[in-house]
Amino acid sequence: MKILCHLDDQQQPLSLYRPGWLHVFENMDVSAEGQPQWKDCSQLPFRIDENMSLAATRAVLADAVAALDPACRVLLSNEVRGLPYSLLQEEYGFRVWKSEGTLNRQLDDVHAHEEKARAERKFEIVVRANQPVPAPVLIAGGLPGHYWIDLRAALDHHSNPTSRAILLPFLAAGLFVKLEVLCDHLPKWMAWELKRMDLNADSEPADDSGAGLRVNVYSRKTPEGRRRPPGLAGGAKTACLPCRATANQHTCYAHRKPSRSKNGSDCLPPFRECRANPRDE
Repeated sequence: MKILCHLDDQQQPLSLYRPGWLHVFENMDVSAEGQPQWKDCSQLPFRIDENMSLAATRAVLADAVAALDPACRVLLSNEVRGLPYSLLQEEYGFRVWKSEGTLNRQLDDVHAHEEKARAERKFEIVVRANQPVPAPVLIAGGLPGHYWIDLRAALDHHSNPTSRAILLPFLAAGLFVKLEVLCDHLPKWMAWELKRMDLNADSEPADDSGAGLRVNVYSRKTPEGRRRPPGLAGGAKTACLPCRATANQHTCYAHRKPSRSKNGSDCLPPFRECRANPRDE
């Protein structure tokens, strides 16, 4: 885990409104007592004040965030309220913590709280094109490279994302071993995109009630993934696809071409009854 700290010259946490240094700490090893060992990976001078305009504050924060590892979205500070903290949380997906004690103890406390929160977290927030977007989260206490996301909860995020915007960049990056997706139905683009990216997946009911699906996507870079053929296996059905109807012709999104129908509104089989979430695009 990487934690961003705003420190003074004595390595004590500072308010973002006071000039100091942004340090990125990463836990590299675990001590004999089971505590993480922290390494100071980088330092960046940082200065902001309460008299800055909103535009100027945004510019300073944008420059600072651009210099950070995108995986570093946890901030330790001795304050948690104020404009820069709100901007970091709302626009860049940072989680802000305040603690007490020595710097190492504070880092340990933040690490422990983050691990606990991760176990309860249904998705992560990342920034793409300067917009916060939900993304899969590493499974707490799980194997390296194993991620999951509750797509149902992620689609309700205030950024109003689509399932494609949430999942496709993560799948295309390929930096995972296994991804578990909980969803109401299979996103309509998923089956052919998995095959196109040479990924494979299977599906099963999310629970005994039969409501929802659990889709497991496997990287082909692992032995388990290479044993599986590309594409989707299992009982998941792609959601019916909505169409834009005219008097006698409509565009069927399943086939990406105009299609005729008797009443001008039906999709081609098997996409006759359209019930898909419009944010599946």
